[in-house]
Amino acid sequence: MKLLLLCLFFIGSFSVLAQNFVPNQILIQIASTAETREVFEKINQKSEVPITKITCISDIMNIYQVDYSATVELDKIIPQINVIRGIIGIQKNHYITERVTIPNDISFGNQWHLNNTGQSGGTVDADIDAIEAWDITTGGLTAHADTIVVCIIEGSGVDIDHEDLKANIWKNYAETPNNGIDDDANGYVDDFNGWNVQSSSDVISAGSHGTRVAGMIGAVGNNSIGVSGVNHRVKMMVVEGQQASNEATVLAAYTYPLKMRKKYNNSNGNEGAFVVVTNASWGVDNGDPANSPLWCAMYDSLGNAGIINVGATTNSSVNVDVYGDLPTTCPSDYLIGVTMTNRNDQLAGSGYGPINIDIAAPGQSVYLSNSGDTYNSTGGTSFAAPCVAGAIALMYAAPCPNFIGFAKTYPDSAVLKVRALVLENADLIANLNGSVATGGRLNVNESILALMNECDTNTCATPYAIKVTDLSDTAVTFKWQGFENDAYIITFTRADGSDTIINTTSDSIHFNNLLPCSTYKFNIKGNCTSDTSSASNTITIQTDGCCYAPDLILNDATPNSFNFTWNTILNATKYVIRYKLASASIWNYDTLTGNNYLLQNLDTCSDYELSIKSICTDSTRDFSTNYSFSTLGCGICFEGDYCSINSILVNSSFEWIESITLKGVTVNSGNNSGYYDGGVITDGLLPDNFYTISFEPGYAAGVFTEHYSLWLDLDQNGTFESSEKLIDNLTGSGAVSALLIIPNTSIHGITKMRIAMNGVNAASKCADEGGNIYGEYEDYCIQIGGSVGVSDQVMPAIKIYPNPTNYRFSIASPEKLTAIKVINTSGQVVANLKVNDSNLYDISHLSAGSYYIQMIGVSGISTQQLIKY
Repeated sequence: MKLLLLCLFFIGSFSVLAQNFVPNQILIQIASTAETREVFEKINQKSEVPITKITCISDIMNIYQVDYSATVELDKIIPQINVIRGIIGIQKNHYITERVTIPNDISFGNQWHLNNTGQSGGTVDADIDAIEAWDITTGGLTAHADTIVVCIIEGSGVDIDHEDLKANIWKNYAETPNNGIDDDANGYVDDFNGWNVQSSSDVISAGSHGTRVAGMIGAVGNNSIGVSGVNHRVKMMVVEGQQASNEATVLAAYTYPLKMRKKYNNSNGNEGAFVVVTNASWGVDNGDPANSPLWCAMYDSLGNAGIINVGATTNSSVNVDVYGDLPTTCPSDYLIGVTMTNRNDQLAGSGYGPINIDIAAPGQSVYLSNSGDTYNSTGGTSFAAPCVAGAIALMYAAPCPNFIGFAKTYPDSAVLKVRALVLENADLIANLNGSVATGGRLNVNESILALMNECDTNTCATPYAIKVTDLSDTAVTFKWQGFENDAYIITFTRADGSDTIINTTSDSIHFNNLLPCSTYKFNIKGNCTSDTSSASNTITIQTDGCCYAPDLILNDATPNSFNFTWNTILNATKYVIRYKLASASIWNYDTLTGNNYLLQNLDTCSDYELSIKSICTDSTRDFSTNYSFSTLGCGICFEGDYCSINSILVNSSFEWIESITLKGVTVNSGNNSGYYDGGVITDGLLPDNFYTISFEPGYAAGVFTEHYSLWLDLDQNGTFESSEKLIDNLTGSGAVSALLIIPNTSIHGITKMRIAMNGVNAASKCADEGGNIYGEYEDYCIQIGGSVGVSDQVMPAIKIYPNPTNYRFSIASPEKLTAIKVINTSGQVVANLKVNDSNLYDISHLSAGSYYIQMIGVSGISTQQLIKY
């Protein structure tokens, strides 16, 4: 075949090399010493399809472009050709694009807020300069490869399965989904998809509002689908949180990202999440920060951990400096208040204020993702705020390792730096002057450029994330993180005050031959080619070997014993234990050499105090602080695993249970912030009888219709079954009464009674199964089977003697007893006596006083008073 050789001098400038390539073409460089025609003859022989054209691309480099006449598998043909003698380079012919990052999302042209070309009557460049910023970074990872996380707090949730969002939704991969275990020990069970404060689960609703917010921050960019977010790649943590009716859910919602960022900080990035910003596209019109100090203070806590917070202002055209607004008027340096502009850079009928509204961002008629894989145009400050939040996350993805190191070492200072860069580099807009503090609209590109200008890779940066490992009595290891090609200068201050200066290029150092129980100090500087950094914070350590009292680990309790352990103390030869009843003044002592101890022969249902000290060869310190523990046997009411009351969901600000009356006994409890533990009501309730119980509400203002329900644990198994709901939705606005019927199958003894009052509808037994509660919960311990202190002759005649007694007594009973309990005057079971044939029972271990002996037999129960002197 005759080959056509064309030699053209190719002139052009390549800017960004893309991943796609021209099909059926290859580029080849031939050695200058090789015979070009001979090389191409061999290439043609090895090719499966004919070559139609060979073009000389660079004569000085001897590079040629080869075109095939039909489809050819380049990955297959290139290795075959590459073995031909004379070929020194071969590759595909990749497509080149201009260095302007325009994503291929099909509706990107509608997103004027990212790139305003004047579409739909807009003003050219009245946008945040997103495409210019994307030339620097499209988001995702920091310069240290940390995964950047934005926390979206939304009352209605986010469609986390949306086609244009799901790849950017944050998942807690340290958690195994739906196994009922808090795998990562962050205080949340099964929080794989984030957290839902309202349901205490990771089930996230597909709210339209939140889905649009997420689309503004991080709809996947350049995926040929839908729209683009300010970040093409960023992880969005979803917390389904705040409810308009309950400010407590705001605090609970912000707690989740705060915990996760703190775990990240404390574990050097091994746990938690690198949350850098939260978004709140909700608030309280005319809200006063003075009335919400805890909410506003939360922003300072988040900022100290390294999280900046963005809040949307009201959609009403009011001066929030005058009329108030939450959260944007909270006085926190770690909060950015945002209002919105339209496609012509005009304030779009939303809140303003030159003191509290920091910056404007596009928010009117912006095109975003919506629930159910849909998209639409929407508007409001709800979408201006996430525009700023997304920009902040994009800044953390700038190629500036020094800044990320700074952010990890001084997370609170990094937040203030980012806030300043965002506000100082806003585009100044004349009609915003006097309406927002900066007088400007967000420009993410200028913010990133300003960060890069301060980055200066030649600046010597301080090492960060210093960790202490392998600490013993004579040795310690320090580890840290720094920057590429850095060396370090270590100052190690010894126990005698002398300094040891060490130069190293390693990222760790080990010290040995240290003195036991001595204090040492460590700090480190970066040692660069022409400069040194400032010193790190000084780390102070104390070597092991001090004769301190160990920390006790309290383990298993029984009615008459308690077990505890501790970690051994270096150089300790033995330990001294002391313990006593909490009410006693005299200690009991014991000495042992192990690290496990079982206290026995203790009083049932009693409170004790315990402490320990170490005995060492060289020194002995005093006893530890006192530990408190209690023995079991107090009964199911005190020890049962009843569902707790979630105080976040119970609001007693307007109404509460003022008092209850049962069998002539009135308990005036009043308002107790949603929950009251009333302790023991000793007046007993007999099975197969009924009693009148009355409830009286209390009100802060006004009168409401209240709903009362009552549960009584009749089988004493520690839970409230549906059959144990003895009063169901009793209603009334004043004092109301009902009959409390005790079934004849009820087990005798002291058990739990729970009362719920709700001003909306019937409350659930656990306060977490039916939404918010406007009212109160109260728990009481109730005696079933006879009044304590009164001989209820349900059983045939039975007698205890002698009475009073010093240390033991006998029981004369006509029938075999099955159980004997000793109850104190508070209604607590203090001893369970084992039934024996001699009917003689020892109570010498009990303190002097009045007790009730409850004797249970086949035919019933009898309770009689006994005096011990």
